[in-house]
Amino acid sequence: MAFSGPAASDLYDLGHRSHVLHVLSELYEMGCPVSAGVYGIEELYKTLGFRKSTEYVYLNGNQISGTHSENIRKIKDSDYEAILRIDQEVTGEYRPQIIEPYLTNGFVFEEDTEVQGFFLPELGNGLIIAATDKAGLYLLQYKHGQQEYTAVIPKGNHTAIDFLYQNGFEEVNRVNRMYMGNEVLWKPEKIFARGTKYGG
Repeated sequence: MAFSGPAASDLYDLGHRSHVLHVLSELYEMGCPVSAGVYGIEELYKTLGFRKSTEYVYLNGNQISGTHSENIRKIKDSDYEAILRIDQEVTGEYRPQIIEPYLTNGFVFEEDTEVQGFFLPELGNGLIIAATDKAGLYLLQYKHGQQEYTAVIPKGNHTAIDFLYQNGFEEVNRVNRMYMGNEVLWKPEKIFARGTKYGG
């Protein structure tokens, strides 16, 4: 399981730099892939051995109007296996301990009896992962049609970013994704909304 390190405000809450170093070192020694969404303390992470992978793009905008797809429905127990499979294929990690607590109030995009993506509104600011662009964009439209969110998208997902630009969103910030050791093989183009700094 990947660990995302703290941003600047979190670091103050944790207290001492030595504590952060100890935790990261322990995880790394255990063979845990260590990644971090870094804002404000990039130089600290570099001294710990982190390297930049890519960027997360933060965008703000209003609710997106439009008709929601009939392919979007509430998650059922029978969807769990497909959701975990998609999540693993995209993130490179098997993460039931992160995903399962939020499935009850989540949604899937299903087409031809196949789950192609999911949206977990209660995981951070609303994780969306999809195997297809169609599923991802419909779920993104659904998410931002419910209420105003700050969208956080990996830079590699041009489809999602362009969609939000077309709907009046504006970029407000970028945060580096950094990693220690061997980076997990992941597919940023399939992440249509990052959940949190530790979950996608």
